[in-house]
Amino acid sequence: RWRVPSCSDSSTYVVDLRAEACECPDHPPEGEVCKHIVAAIIARTKSEECGGCRKKVLRRHLWTVPENHPTLGGLVDELCRPCAVSQGVA
Repeated sequence: RWRVPSCSDSSTYVVDLRAEACECPDHPPEGEVCKHIVAAIIARTKSEECGGCRKKVLRRHLWTVPENHPTLGGLVDELCRPCAVSQGVA
């Protein structure tokens, strides 16, 4: 499930990618998906799981853990900013 913001106002819609379903009122014709589903698909492909907290974050926001890191080297590849700061990577 993904929360996708509306383009026209401050609301957000919940998208279920497994069911290809969206809460938005703009339902496209049968066999097509709405723009919110497309946005969630793009976000999913650009996201990765943090090796520390396991939250999904955009890949560009992940910090690479050096192989010679004293406690994480070789165990975790990438961390989100809060985990990177707490582990001394950032």
